[in-house]
Amino acid sequence: MAMRWLRDQMKYLSWVLWLVILVFIGLVFFEWGGYNQAGGTGTSVATTVGGESITVEDLRQTYRNIESYYRQIFQDQLTDETLEQLNLPAQALNQEINNKILLREARTLGLDVTDKELGEAIRSYPAFQDENGRFVGRERYIEIVRRNLRRSPADLENEIRDSLMLEKLDRVLATTVYISEPDLETAYREQNEKASIRYLQLPIGRITDVEVSDAELQAYYEENKTGLERPEERQVEYLLVDALQLRRDIEVPESEIQAYYEENIESFTLEEQVRARHILILLGPTRTPDDARNVLNEARERIALGEDFGDVARELSEDPDSKDRGGDLGYFGRAAWSADFVEAVFGNTAGTLIGPIQTQYGMHLIEVLDQREGGPRPLEQVTPQIRARLVGEQSQELAESKARELATRIEQEMLDNPAVLESIAGEEDALSFETTEPFGATDVVPGIGQGEFSATAFALGEPGAVSAPVKIPRGWAILRLAEIRPPRIPELDEVSAEIRPQVMQEKQKDEALARLARAKERLASGEATFELLAEEFAVTVATADDLGRRDRTVGTLGAAPELLASVFQLEVGAVGEPKLVGQNAVLYEVSDRQTFDATAFADARDDLLAQQRNERLQRLQQSLVERRRRDLDIIYNPEVLQNLGIEMSAVSEG
Repeated sequence: MAMRWLRDQMKYLSWVLWLVILVFIGLVFFEWGGYNQAGGTGTSVATTVGGESITVEDLRQTYRNIESYYRQIFQDQLTDETLEQLNLPAQALNQEINNKILLREARTLGLDVTDKELGEAIRSYPAFQDENGRFVGRERYIEIVRRNLRRSPADLENEIRDSLMLEKLDRVLATTVYISEPDLETAYREQNEKASIRYLQLPIGRITDVEVSDAELQAYYEENKTGLERPEERQVEYLLVDALQLRRDIEVPESEIQAYYEENIESFTLEEQVRARHILILLGPTRTPDDARNVLNEARERIALGEDFGDVARELSEDPDSKDRGGDLGYFGRAAWSADFVEAVFGNTAGTLIGPIQTQYGMHLIEVLDQREGGPRPLEQVTPQIRARLVGEQSQELAESKARELATRIEQEMLDNPAVLESIAGEEDALSFETTEPFGATDVVPGIGQGEFSATAFALGEPGAVSAPVKIPRGWAILRLAEIRPPRIPELDEVSAEIRPQVMQEKQKDEALARLARAKERLASGEATFELLAEEFAVTVATADDLGRRDRTVGTLGAAPELLASVFQLEVGAVGEPKLVGQNAVLYEVSDRQTFDATAFADARDDLLAQQRNERLQRLQQSLVERRRRDLDIIYNPEVLQNLGIEMSAVSEG
């Protein structure tokens, strides 16, 4: 929720910057955030949580708030690629669901927010205070909300009320959080104890002088043969009608291409677009339209004297989305902006400088860079595209038709003998008779993949059964079940080639550890040094510094939790027992340690306690949300969510 975020960030920001953020929340130019109609109208229901609706407008508002938050955190580092990776639409949905759940929990506990508490909260926000810190008054407050947030006061007040309710829930849950002294000390150690090591890694693949005997292979087979069990497998023969072959003989008349073009003209119609760049100056209680106009008039004079528009935009513009691009807004259509902005831009030729003009976003100085005329693309430009589509559709239709005719013929004449099916395949170039290798229900069938083919094969009752036509990548197939192989444990000779590399790898690991164990003994006796051992093993001595107890990776080794745990059990100068890390055997020595400091712990105790309580509270909230997600009836509207760019796979369980 916007106000909860505002509250959380308040302690980091001056009230002037805060005002800019509050204004900006209503001015984000991202299409998902509400400047197009993706996902339906704002009142369309995207999800219901226990009977409570989450609308498209709810998601858009939360999206804008999250996007503003990331822009304040990352600033110039926030790229379009990063935004895509952050998947803000899914974040917005998950946040809305979680907030609905937590608010429901608060009401269940009997929590409430009074009108007095709501009023005090509103008056406390710097955006609604004058230069002396006094509330600006009801009329001015309504004006700020409607103009800068483009929302009704009632909507904002409901959001603030919800935020206050969640604060109260936080305080109730916080009373159940207990941090013991040992827990606190453990947390301090995890955050502050550090160690550095030097190590050498011996790749097990270099151990080439080991061999696997027949007895070792037999022993491994006997010990692991239950894990080698093969599931039920089926072998299929199929008559294929190859759509790719049929494409060669299909010719599409020009009249069909013309008809398709006319029937689907909207698919080939380009929208009129303009490319422009602008310098935006935001308006607010401390900046009047005249103030903003004066700034832009000075900017216009600088540009007229030869300064580059982009350089001036990077210096002055307050549109964080386009500022770093020199104000460049890219190409956009008439629906991308409000009518007042579009009216100013469209119809002007490239090179025109417009403004200063005022729109609902603020005050602008705009330069038109390019224009793209709208309208249908000429038929000759799209003919190859249309022809390819029609040929593809017709070849698939023809392949399906032929396959169904053959299936009817096979059924009526009982032509289920493989030799007969093979002879039928010789009747046309587009027909072939093929046989698969045995495959399991979840296996990928070479050249076919998974899906309906496998499902059909495993639905056939007994060998000799013939299926209805099935669509596969190459066309349409009629399956004949050739063989059913029941689940079984294969004999050793069937899997020896498969398991021999596994046995070899186990021997290589054992030998690598044994060699490093002998090297450790030489280090202890003073017979060798790390550098000498590295030379003998033809490796280098690597280092990993400032390792923490919470770390998961070690230098070039990657994830090495077992090795890390043992490092913090050793003193400086101690050599640890060789460890296997991935495909390497590792020998290491502790070169530095920062151990527990009781005095520093005492100094940091209060801050650490607050941090740990907050982390425990967050985990408690997460656990609560996860349980309620399982209990509550959450209903998603797939069509609306898909239009908003939200994949269900990205919706968390809490």
